[in-house]
Amino acid sequence: MADDGPKAKRFEQQFADFIGSGVEAIAVNSATSGLHLALEAIGVGAGDEVITTTHTFTATAQAICYLGADPVFVDIDPVTFNIDPKISNR
Repeated sequence: MADDGPKAKRFEQQFADFIGSGVEAIAVNSATSGLHLALEAIGVGAGDEVITTTHTFTATAQAICYLGADPVFVDIDPVTFNIDPKISNR
């Protein structure tokens, strides 16, 4: 395992302390890496469907596909930019 240096270690510890309940935190190099790890941590895998928006960077869908799951694209509310189930394409 690579040594990420004292600033990264300090950030990980401060973030874990902020969350509380004895959690551990890992700093990663990008949001894509973080999304990949989060999906893997909750057990997303082959055959699963993961809802995401059409208003996102391609890496969002790629992280889903990398684990063998299928991205399900839904529309967003143009005012809030949140997923809007009323205008979903499903």
